[in-house]
Amino acid sequence: REVRKVSTMYGTIGVKTAYLNGEAVNVMPEYDDVASAATVHGVPFTTVWEAALSAARIRQTAGA
Repeated sequence: REVRKVSTMYGTIGVKTAYLNGEAVNVMPEYDDVASAATVHGVPFTTVWEAALSAARIRQTAGA
């Protein structure tokens, strides 16, 4: 498991990625980062959550 930071339009969000046999099997944004960004930007929690997941997948696909 590793924690990386991803950039979203709501700021930097920590994202945990779990691996099995070298393959990413689960991606989970850090709850506190998402909650804080949602409050600061006045948007729903799920909006920030989805932005973080999207950024993590893009980063993963790019191999970063």
